[in-house]
Amino acid sequence: MGVDTQSIWKTCLRRKNVFLLAAAIATVVAVVVSVSTPSVYKSRVMLAVEWSAPMNVLVGANEYADEILQHGQVPSIVNDPFVYTKILKSQQLIDTIRNMSVTTSDGEVTLLGRHVEKCFKCPWWERAVERSTDDIIRDRLKNEIKLKTGLIIVQYEDEDALVSSQVVSRMTTLLDAYFKTMNSERAEKEVAFYRRQQSQQRKAYEEALRKYSAFHDSHFDVSSRAVQNELEYLRDESEKRHAEYSKASVMLKRAEMRAQQQLLVAAELKTMPTYKTGGARMWIVNIVVALFYALLFSAWWVLLRRNVECRV
Repeated sequence: MGVDTQSIWKTCLRRKNVFLLAAAIATVVAVVVSVSTPSVYKSRVMLAVEWSAPMNVLVGANEYADEILQHGQVPSIVNDPFVYTKILKSQQLIDTIRNMSVTTSDGEVTLLGRHVEKCFKCPWWERAVERSTDDIIRDRLKNEIKLKTGLIIVQYEDEDALVSSQVVSRMTTLLDAYFKTMNSERAEKEVAFYRRQQSQQRKAYEEALRKYSAFHDSHFDVSSRAVQNELEYLRDESEKRHAEYSKASVMLKRAEMRAQQQLLVAAELKTMPTYKTGGARMWIVNIVVALFYALLFSAWWVLLRRNVECRV
């Protein structure tokens, strides 16, 4: 059975008082929410994340990566964008930001943590919830990851436009310093690992070569099949140990090169202008959204009553 659109419109027009009442209530609620929501300034910066170190031009790159994964190690330079998300929410970075010095629009120099404690405002419906300074900073520090382009957008909001822009402008430096330290520590561990590997493989190769030379010298005039088999076995062992020693030497050289590299793990591409949330734009958005849901609920209510009355 088809829907009688004309009948539905007539029903809605007869109950227009319901729509008007809902619209009035929604407008009042939107105004109250707009008045109660404090305005903040948001600053954003776009960062370009380098996905991997420029090591592909060097020999043995694939072998080196396979060797690292085989031993359960994490490559020293791995820039997964989601790592940035974890770092931006980590307590270590929050502590750093909270203790950074900022200059307010009034010229006052203070710590960000003290500024937040003094100037933080929230809607009246959130005041019953106790929030620490760290939680406020963590909630205000947001990020957006664009996997296809390898970009990450960092944002911070504050009641003071100058403070907001200062925090964001320092994020690139903070992230750079953190990842360089992390990469350096991992690279040093890799160098130590492969240095031990090279030392062990060198000793094994020297021992295999010594056994081969000693057996060869002591059986120089013997040409029996058993002696030839033993010489062939010892020669193969020495060549195998030499190959392992050479591989360990290549791995060590590559690890040392990575440790010496100075990589910029995040480059600032673009700083967006600081903008203010609130004002006429926020009022219009809140009222439009409230009216939409009010009219939607009113239409549902009117049509529901119409169906009930028809069945009765």
